[in-house]
Amino acid sequence: DSIAFVTPTTLDSGTYTYFVRASRNGCTGAASAPVQITVQETPSTPVADNNNVSTCLNTPVTLSVKAVAGVQFNWYEAATGGAKLVSNNNTYTTPANLQAGTYNFYVEAVNAGNCTNDSGRTKITLTVDSASTAADITAADMTVCAGDVAVLTPTTATVQSPVFKWY
Repeated sequence: DSIAFVTPTTLDSGTYTYFVRASRNGCTGAASAPVQITVQETPSTPVADNNNVSTCLNTPVTLSVKAVAGVQFNWYEAATGGAKLVSNNNTYTTPANLQAGTYNFYVEAVNAGNCTNDSGRTKITLTVDSASTAADITAADMTVCAGDVAVLTPTTATVQSPVFKWY
């Protein structure tokens, strides 16, 4: 018995109907028109198509989460708070000018009632790999006799797990 009624936080998703009566000096008036409260289910945590993505310098990449009907996705630069990078999209394309390094992007799910998934934002990690320069790659000169083969083996100390392409 008070002015306000607070619904319990344990209500399942669904529609609930409430009425209110006013009384004064022991006299109770008629019930109000029904008041409906709709409790929407919170959306599930976004599911990343790939949680760990790699790209090269000056190459944007599109990060994505599985699309869900009736759910929109917001992308951020931080696990909580932070600048919103994109709204209402299950994809985010990174800028092309990111320096070599590791970057974390975060995405949350929001339904039509503006309910956000309650288990935190999904983290997607992007690694921007540096490109090698001519000075990063070494290969020794060789001399062979006609009919013999030369096996050229390049090395690099600056590029991790390189794939070499000869031309």
